[in-house]
Amino acid sequence: MTSFYTFLPDIFHACHLVQPSDRSEYEISDAVDLLIQSGRTIDAIGLDGWRIDVGYHEDRDQEKDDSKTRLALK
Repeated sequence: MTSFYTFLPDIFHACHLVQPSDRSEYEISDAVDLLIQSGRTIDAIGLDGWRIDVGYHEDRDQEKDDSKTRLALK
């Protein structure tokens, strides 16, 4: 599942309270959990359309090719 987050400034305080996970990383989901536990409201909005994780070179290269194909079809 792809996620896109938008937060109010109170997320920064929650991030300071988060401890590293078992993977030795700071998890944004842990900060969100802290906000929920403190009574904050969290909203989720579904988005239509395609998305791609461009965290890997091969995915970025594939997206470049796919984008060229989509543009050529217009």
